[in-house]
Amino acid sequence: MKRIRSFLLMFIIVFCSALNVFAAQGIIKDGRTLVPVRGVFEELGFSVEWNGLEGEAGLTDGRHSVSIIKGQNYIKADGKQIYPDVPQQIINNGFYIPVKVIADAIGAETSWDGEAKLVHISYSGKDSYISCGEEKQAVPVQSGTAVQTQKTSQAAAAAGEKVKTYVLNTNTMRIHEPGCDSVTEMNPRNRMEYMGTIEELEKEGYVPCGNCHPH
Repeated sequence: MKRIRSFLLMFIIVFCSALNVFAAQGIIKDGRTLVPVRGVFEELGFSVEWNGLEGEAGLTDGRHSVSIIKGQNYIKADGKQIYPDVPQQIINNGFYIPVKVIADAIGAETSWDGEAKLVHISYSGKDSYISCGEEKQAVPVQSGTAVQTQKTSQAAAAAGEKVKTYVLNTNTMRIHEPGCDSVTEMNPRNRMEYMGTIEELEKEGYVPCGNCHPH
């Protein structure tokens, strides 16, 4: 039965990929499966509104109201706060959240086929199939215990923008000054050195640390 199910899921992936009907593409990051908010919720019948000024996505369908805010470690679902083990992240200019959050927020049923790397989300008679792949990372260069990104800032420097070195927490999506006390307490696996501008980082969903106030 399991082999038949896997075969059917593989058939769905191949068939849907050929027709390009996968509206949502998931990402496997650090062993966690993240799915795009807009693609998934729209397939499940939700209206999705984006408030760029506040960095907030609002999702409604008449039964549930969900709010996801950039930089927060929780989401709001029908007035209650849900704290996922992995916070929402902006990847490729889109909001991504762990699959389990969808189940906790709206009571959707979710399943994962590890062999096919396919997530199935079912809610109120609607289904969303998300094909997932490993996140493509920039090739890193080791610099002490941190990681130096390969992203260049020559264009920013040429434009007269302020280019500095910051330390990022890739888990909490926070920007720190290198001398910030939080840096010494940071898990090395979540630490990344970045040379660029605050504006570049904020476009990627990062927010300044409230203690060292990087600028």
